[in-house]
Amino acid sequence: HLELLTLWQHLLCCSVGVLLISATFALPMPTSKLEFSRRSLGENVKQLDTQIPKGSLPYEEVDFSLNFLTGSSAAAAIAVCKRCPKLRVLKLYKNRIDDNGAVHLAELCHAVPGIEEMHLSHNMFTEVGARRIVEAAEASRPPDAVPLWLRLEQNIIENPEDAFEKMERDGLSVCRRADDKACNTRYCAHGAKVHLPHFYLQRSQLNGAPARGPVPQTQ
Repeated sequence: HLELLTLWQHLLCCSVGVLLISATFALPMPTSKLEFSRRSLGENVKQLDTQIPKGSLPYEEVDFSLNFLTGSSAAAAIAVCKRCPKLRVLKLYKNRIDDNGAVHLAELCHAVPGIEEMHLSHNMFTEVGARRIVEAAEASRPPDAVPLWLRLEQNIIENPEDAFEKMERDGLSVCRRADDKACNTRYCAHGAKVHLPHFYLQRSQLNGAPARGPVPQTQ
């Protein structure tokens, strides 16, 4: 019995040792979200090269909100997103991204056509930049994809209602989501490819006050 007890104790010690070694050298579990908000990046985006792995990335959500990113520095953040083939949600709200950044966002729409949400409110996009993004999203949208949930409110689009109606006249598949019960992030009651919720809520280019178009009626 003493020999069996000694053998059992030996095996137990070996098992504990293996578990401790495994825990020490285990690879970190992959995460589906890249959290990079509130880092005050501004133009200092070189740190992305050292803090984010190279090659294809597994992230389904990427958050670069509240970072003082401009049109030029946002290019580095968007380049990271292009390496995320499973990307569903991108958060870039409350930055300083202008129409130069819209060029890179349009490229992202083509690089990851199945992206489901782009949160771009409180930036510096004009009608030109907003339309560039919408056109790219509509052109690249897969037939079986949910509508893109594109948040562009509180930018500097001076006449948002006119801008939206012009997109409609030009045949772009957009919906203002006037009926929040009929349309949501996963479905459009009108079959549109791009949702533009709250698009009419913009701020003046001169003084920062809200520049509000007519409140849309239920379609």
